[in-house]
Amino acid sequence: MARKAKQEEGAPGKVLMIPGQKLEGLLIGIEGTSPLIVHRFGDKARTQIREKQAKTATKAAKSVRGPEQIADEIMACHYPVAGNEALGATEGRYGFPASGFKGAAVSAAPFGSGMFKSRAKSLFFVPGEIVPITCDTIEPREDAVRLENGVVQLRYRPYYLGWKASFGVQYSPDTVSAEQIVNLFDLAGSLVGIGENRPGKTGNTFGRWTVVTVETRPGNDLPAYLMAPEDNTILAQAREIARRMGGVS
Repeated sequence: MARKAKQEEGAPGKVLMIPGQKLEGLLIGIEGTSPLIVHRFGDKARTQIREKQAKTATKAAKSVRGPEQIADEIMACHYPVAGNEALGATEGRYGFPASGFKGAAVSAAPFGSGMFKSRAKSLFFVPGEIVPITCDTIEPREDAVRLENGVVQLRYRPYYLGWKASFGVQYSPDTVSAEQIVNLFDLAGSLVGIGENRPGKTGNTFGRWTVVTVETRPGNDLPAYLMAPEDNTILAQAREIARRMGGVS
């Protein structure tokens, strides 16, 4: 038996209507106006923390970083894009998390409209896990970073020069317009940015962009790249840690 729609309380004869879902899409192309510094929390860093917490770290694991270790540290900072392994480093083989672009736009919402971030979070979505980045060149960068305990360490990260990206945005036209979405992402590129030393994090000037192209597309016809998985050694490492803690040779 079909159920009758519940009448709104205090409004006799009025039936609550819920409209059907309607999502439209935009393909937004951006161009970096300042270099992008990328720093992914990679598998090696996770392993070191896991071993430290399990009290298995040794002095040998804390050896001085030489050229090879620095090169490995820089490579671990990249976000590899699944399916783009055949491309060169500057041709979209690496990217940046889609959540980073959405996060920048959400952070910019109060600047342009006075809207609360909690409201902006549900207005639009950037599909996929990763957005491929193309750039003119990638260079190594050395920065002195002060940790929470006051200790200063040198960090080595890739530095993307002349970078560009293109990503999809799903939104409901009943809630927000295409023009508002484009303006929001353009504002985010100027005031918030992505990556390390961005305006929205440190007040610095890296990771900024401007919107250069906009293409209208159906909401279900947008790119949604996945991040390429690292070597799946986490389970094996966990077993090794447990074996050593148990005193098994």
